[in-house]
Amino acid sequence: MKKFISFVMAAAMVASLAPATAFAVSNNGEVKATASIINAWSVSEVGNDGEISGEDAPELQLKITSADYKQTSVSADQIEAKFTLTLDNAEWLGTEKEIADSISIEDEDHYDIIGTWNPNATAATETYSYTTDGTGDGSSSGATIVANWKSTTASNQTYGYWEIGTEGTNFVSIDSVVEGLAVQEGEEITGKGVDEQKEALFYQTVDASADYSKWLEVTNWNNTGKDGWVCAENDGTYGSAGEFKALTGTNTEDTTSGLPANVQNFSELKAAVYTAEDVETALDSALDTSVTTSYDYGVRTLTSQTAAKGAYTGGNANGRVGDITVDKIDDDVIEVTIHGKFSVGDVIAVNMDTVMTKTSVNKTATVSIESDLVDADDLVFVSIKEQAVEASIKKTVNVAEEEMVDLYSGGLVIKEAVDGSLDGVDEITLELNKGFEFTTANGVTVESGSTELNVDVDLEDDDTLVITDLSANTIVDGKITVKGIEIEATSASTGDIATITVKAGTMDKVKVEVAEVVDYEVVMSVDEDEDVPVIYSGVDADNTGITDDSDHETLEITLEESFPGAWSSRQGFTITIPEGVYVTDVEIVNQENFFQDGDDMTDAEWEEAFEEAYQDGDHLNFEFAKRVFDDVDTDLNEDPASLTFVLTLVADPGFEGDVEIGFEGSLVESQSVVAATFVSPYTVTAEQNDLKIDSRYTEIPTDIVVTEAADGLWEKGAEFTFQIEKELISFEDDATFTADEDSDMELKTTQSGGTLTFEVKSTSDEAASVTISDMELYMDRNIPTGAYALELYTTMSDAYEAQLLYAYDDTDAATADYGDDLDGDNFVGDITDYSNVVKDSFINVITGTTDGAMFTTKVVVPVGENYLISGDTQIELDVPAYINADGYTMLPVRAVSTALGIDNNSVLWDQDSKTVTILYGQRIISMTYGQKVMYVNGQAIATSSAVEITDDRAFLPMRDLATALGITDITWDDTTKTATLNGGEA
Repeated sequence: MKKFISFVMAAAMVASLAPATAFAVSNNGEVKATASIINAWSVSEVGNDGEISGEDAPELQLKITSADYKQTSVSADQIEAKFTLTLDNAEWLGTEKEIADSISIEDEDHYDIIGTWNPNATAATETYSYTTDGTGDGSSSGATIVANWKSTTASNQTYGYWEIGTEGTNFVSIDSVVEGLAVQEGEEITGKGVDEQKEALFYQTVDASADYSKWLEVTNWNNTGKDGWVCAENDGTYGSAGEFKALTGTNTEDTTSGLPANVQNFSELKAAVYTAEDVETALDSALDTSVTTSYDYGVRTLTSQTAAKGAYTGGNANGRVGDITVDKIDDDVIEVTIHGKFSVGDVIAVNMDTVMTKTSVNKTATVSIESDLVDADDLVFVSIKEQAVEASIKKTVNVAEEEMVDLYSGGLVIKEAVDGSLDGVDEITLELNKGFEFTTANGVTVESGSTELNVDVDLEDDDTLVITDLSANTIVDGKITVKGIEIEATSASTGDIATITVKAGTMDKVKVEVAEVVDYEVVMSVDEDEDVPVIYSGVDADNTGITDDSDHETLEITLEESFPGAWSSRQGFTITIPEGVYVTDVEIVNQENFFQDGDDMTDAEWEEAFEEAYQDGDHLNFEFAKRVFDDVDTDLNEDPASLTFVLTLVADPGFEGDVEIGFEGSLVESQSVVAATFVSPYTVTAEQNDLKIDSRYTEIPTDIVVTEAADGLWEKGAEFTFQIEKELISFEDDATFTADEDSDMELKTTQSGGTLTFEVKSTSDEAASVTISDMELYMDRNIPTGAYALELYTTMSDAYEAQLLYAYDDTDAATADYGDDLDGDNFVGDITDYSNVVKDSFINVITGTTDGAMFTTKVVVPVGENYLISGDTQIELDVPAYINADGYTMLPVRAVSTALGIDNNSVLWDQDSKTVTILYGQRIISMTYGQKVMYVNGQAIATSSAVEITDDRAFLPMRDLATALGITDITWDDTTKTATLNGGEA
């Protein structure tokens, strides 16, 4: 038994907490947990040679935070959790078995979950109990099933076997067998030696000279309560078959009914017995279950189990964890191995029964947890302190320069670090550090328990408060609380910390931080402990077209003053939303210490402010006007003003990545937080196809592949429609649609009007990939050469455009359909300018019907440089190429055209209409400033961006200019920011 020791302890225990992945599971899965010390000891002296034990000893707790078993086909008894505990300045007490005994495992409802793995158990409700005293849990019929070790000798050979039965049917009760005959708790089934068996044989109590080689010892002969021997067959000298001899005296019974079932002679008996090595097999066959009675050194298991196929069973139906093995690597290192499956909320508790190796002042004893994944280092479970008192305050407060503030209303707590250290103390002084002063002693009170103490509190100096007459009062639980302290930051600067030094009588001083000097500012934040929500882009808030059930809500976003009065109402402010992301709802979670019209501002008034701000921000940002609120609470006794809200968001198809919500204004510091992340519900893979015009059935040599982002994500009925932009090229009706076999997705396909459509008839079991192959095109013979994009329209994108915006402009929008004639911005489709393009240059027409001219000159245009290179010639530019606000590479039209060999006189500029015209072979190409269209021989072709005028020079996006000139070889080097035309030409 562990020894109890005496400690001089603080009244309050402390807890040490550190997050960690506490242990790793073998390749079958992964378990993660947090590690904490419960009831960590803070002592001033350790007696009994430094031993740490007893009912209130510290406890290491590993709380399961996630349990991910990746290979579900693996038996639970093969799942192994292993972790190593290493002590610093301490050693483990007890044997491996005693340490294993001290480990408990409970679920979140505090039920013991240690059990025995029973892989062969059948689905049944009976509970079989293998015990050493013949008792047990019983079963639904009330019968107790017990297995007894039996042994006998014949021809100088020892036989061992198990006899199994129920009360009244050839049953030999284990409690009537001499100690040592049955396998005892703490012993192993196998390895029971011959000598040990002989010690238990009954023949030692009978006539030693008799030949009992054909006799079998029994207990409770025929339920008569008599113990002795029964002859298995007639030996001619010492007895006849069935003759019984009691342990004391002779009592003959002329019957063979005492023999085991279907055993009538000794030869049959010898054929029926089991050796020690066959015990587990025999039990499996007899009970259709396995039993673990191993109680080997360092191993603890339970033997009570409920028969349920392939389950852990044990002290209750929650048994999910089997053997706990402790291996003492060194005096200060143990390795713990546990077999079984864990669930979130389970707690593994290890008693820290240890002995400190050094017990001087300021020494600590720590434990670290090591696993294959991560370590949790230095969790303190015992600390020896020098000071006799401790001081703490639950919450520090903020104070601005040259301002006053009340300290935390809960007060400054002064408590004994050593029992009785405040006994007899009459005076306590509180001293502030430089830069801070106490404003007054008036209103300062001292409490112990729930009673205000009768003491004097005086302001000795501006920086020193003195509490006297303390000894005349009763101190409850060794703790007093000083309340009502007000301080001023007289000369402290922003970032300085206010510290109170506490001295109780003649004891050592202790310090506690109580306030921090902060600048007037408003801080934007989210809860860092919460996971950033992941939302699918290109779908409405109801997730039309997909099976995801997310609510599209961001993390809670908080705007809070660093100090009362920091948030001025005199200027407006803006909450920014990334481009391509839109708000469909705003929830005010909390707001406090704002005033409007002289009263506390309500949630409804803040909601109205958000609506007006989103409308003023053109449904792109929240632009709050001046005096959204009249004022904030500037009373320094109150908490700072704060606003917490949640946004419901949708995002354009193709928008992926973090959503940074920003906060900016003339009187606030610009800042942002990540409040959500968007991912696409699908990806499209398509390659560029260089084709010559061939009016009908032009073959596309590559495939289109659409891949689902997650298993079963696309909803039944969701449609995907592909088409080529500008309607000058259309699909023929002969494509093949194939969903990969592993997904089990079924499709319905439609090919009409030059488009390709597939509909999901059944959701996938695994994330699906749909391949569109064997595609052919119809191409207008008058089509200009150049690139043509692949566009995708989906059920998701249709519903997305019809999503009602937050703070819609027209009151009828709530009951109207998207596309109705309404005023203002009401739906996402009214304001979004996203592109349905999934592949920019899916079809690249490399020859036309009216123009066979081709450029071969290689032209290199480095962005930002005042030159380009045409062939081997460097040509100076008065205005360099650049990347515009939309991300397009803009090339100077005249410079690039002439570099390719077009005569300078064939590049014309009309100042009145701001139109540039290029005469190239049989082509007349014209583009007008500000318009996202160009004309080739009078035929309009949409461009990705409008013509821009920079320093009196016309610029056009690189790919549009190349399309106009019939150039198909276009490359872009993002590292060097360089565009190359005809890079592959000679």
